[in-house]
Amino acid sequence: MSYAEFSPNSDAHGALAWLAEVPASVAVLPPPLPVMPPPLPPGPSRNYVLRHWRGECRLPVATWVNGFLGSILCVIALLASLIAFGTLLIEEVTATFWTLSAIFAALVSIMVWQCVGVWRSATRYRSGGKRFWGGLAKCVVLLVACPSAWVSATSVVPKLVEWHHMMLHDPEIGPHTFSETGNGTTLVFEGGIKFGVAEELEARLAAMDHVTTVQLESNGGRITEAEKMAHVIKARGLSTVVAGKCVSACPTVLLGGRERYLFGDARIGFHRPSNGGVSSEAIMAEEEDRLVRLGLSREFAKRTNDAMPDEMWYPAPEELLREKVVTEILRGKPEPAEAQAEKADDVAPAEVKPRGMLRAAAAD
Repeated sequence: MSYAEFSPNSDAHGALAWLAEVPASVAVLPPPLPVMPPPLPPGPSRNYVLRHWRGECRLPVATWVNGFLGSILCVIALLASLIAFGTLLIEEVTATFWTLSAIFAALVSIMVWQCVGVWRSATRYRSGGKRFWGGLAKCVVLLVACPSAWVSATSVVPKLVEWHHMMLHDPEIGPHTFSETGNGTTLVFEGGIKFGVAEELEARLAAMDHVTTVQLESNGGRITEAEKMAHVIKARGLSTVVAGKCVSACPTVLLGGRERYLFGDARIGFHRPSNGGVSSEAIMAEEEDRLVRLGLSREFAKRTNDAMPDEMWYPAPEELLREKVVTEILRGKPEPAEAQAEKADDVAPAEVKPRGMLRAAAAD
């Protein structure tokens, strides 16, 4: 039966037969469901830290409150912590390393939070039509973040590495030993100048009443520790002598002697100091000031920085004498400790020379 043949007067049986003949493609479909509106975007977080991180804070708030004012509060907190733990940081290497590491990690985290929040807030400002202020805020972020990253990489991280090595007792510097010769009148220091050796030197000198001379044989080490050793020697009015090799930080210890002796073929070497393998103008200027404080001329102190950290400059003995690095050049070699002990046993106590091993004739 066709549609034309069907009429309301047809019987129900005919209507059912017609529906059975309708193709499935033209079957009556149910009405479509109503279209739902898209979900609303999530509202601002109630967590203030998270709001700034997402850039949901207004740009002035993100820049001036969270950025500028937050940095001032961080500096105040840093100074307060250093004052509170100052004595502990000076005396304890392990406490210093972990405290500085924690402070550095906290500052880096805060700075990343500040910069990311300001950057995202500036992006919202630019998308809202305020392109100038958004772009200016991003420029400020770059001007703050780039120098901070550079300082961290070139100064802070090497310093933390240095403190970590100190905490591990400076294994790369090498061991050191103390011994005595000249019937107890000469204390011999050999080896690396690592953290804590100045205190050890002071303790040994306190236990040895007759020491008048400190003999040095060292490839150097920590320059600040060498300066401490120089102050210990200078405070006791002792003499220093180099009979072999004294390079890098070792000459700083030598300069602490009231009289400074050099045996003819011994060598004293200088080079540019470094901190964690990194040398800078500030480090070189500090080293120049240190040498000037110990009695050298400014011109000579500048020349000691001409050699790179992996090089060594050995001034001629005459120049060392002229620049007052040494006060006297001695011929020959110091006698071995055994020979000095035998001579001391054969001489009355009143005849023992106060400088023990320094018995060679002075050079002309």
